[in-house]
Amino acid sequence: MSTEATKRSTTGALMMKQWKTDELKPSPALTAEPKKVIIKSADMKDDMQKEAVNIAISMLVSLQLEARYSSSVVRSMTLQSRSMRKKRRIKVEKAGIWLILWTLMKKRELRVKLLRLEEHTLRLRSQDLLFWMRQESYALAFSNVLASKRKLQGNKQFKLKNGST
Repeated sequence: MSTEATKRSTTGALMMKQWKTDELKPSPALTAEPKKVIIKSADMKDDMQKEAVNIAISMLVSLQLEARYSSSVVRSMTLQSRSMRKKRRIKVEKAGIWLILWTLMKKRELRVKLLRLEEHTLRLRSQDLLFWMRQESYALAFSNVLASKRKLQGNKQFKLKNGST
């Protein structure tokens, strides 16, 4: 009678399958090895690419930037085109953090890559990223100027490039 009672009590109830430990597999995201990040279309050596990616990752982790904040920074940046060639100049300042952005042009598409983040300190007056793009080869030349207020007043090259005093 005890077997009939158990049959009657379990017939109307939902039966749940018990998971075996062999059937449980870890997700591939947890077991996957870290992927190697390669910045495509950039004329950089492997060491420079690795350093740029490591700086960006460490700054993102230390500053805990959110996706909406970074997208607002990208939206607020200004692109100033010079002449008919593919020259762009980017200067971004947002909430005390300097963002250096590289743009890559290919077949009328503008791709923006975030390469490096640096904290703004009181000594830093300005950072400029100048680069030039060629149609055949995507060789990028850039000049990053870090100077304090005192150095800016005596730096003639900075005055000539930017037209500022």
